[in-house]
Amino acid sequence: MRGSRDREEGTRRRMAAAISNGLFVGTEEFIKEAGPDAEGTIITQVVPPFDRTDYPTVALYRKCLSKYYPDATPSFVSLEGFVDAMVVVEGLKRAPAGM
Repeated sequence: MRGSRDREEGTRRRMAAAISNGLFVGTEEFIKEAGPDAEGTIITQVVPPFDRTDYPTVALYRKCLSKYYPDATPSFVSLEGFVDAMVVVEGLKRAPAGM
């Protein structure tokens, strides 16, 4: 009976690892650090792929990144930060004067 429970618990742990992910470190860094253990992990992103320059925001991100940080490698983390900054700037533009 113990062996069966151990297998069941091991399966639950593998399933949890395969379907749960709060990835703030970045996809590439996660895969590098996890190595073969990353296999089967489902990773979701809150931004589109950073190579989809057919999206105007991604195109602007890539243009700004290459202009201001020409040696930087595009990533989901920096794209998300770029979008966050765009939201903050737009909020400041719309805020009432003197706020």
